[in-house]
Amino acid sequence: MRRICCVCLKIKSEHGGWEKAGNVKGDELSHGYCPRCYRRLVDTLPADIFAERYRSVAH
Repeated sequence: MRRICCVCLKIKSEHGGWEKAGNVKGDELSHGYCPRCYRRLVDTLPADIFAERYRSVAH
């Protein structure tokens, strides 16, 4: 199963990097966030809602 970012639609490669989605027809996908989009999301949240210790975790 391959992970796809639900914001930018990049796909996590087998080597751990994130690449533009090519032809993913037939692949099973699991949605999540790439590190860049995750950081953007976390930066918009008030600190009291999202604990500081979780701000460095990318999903």
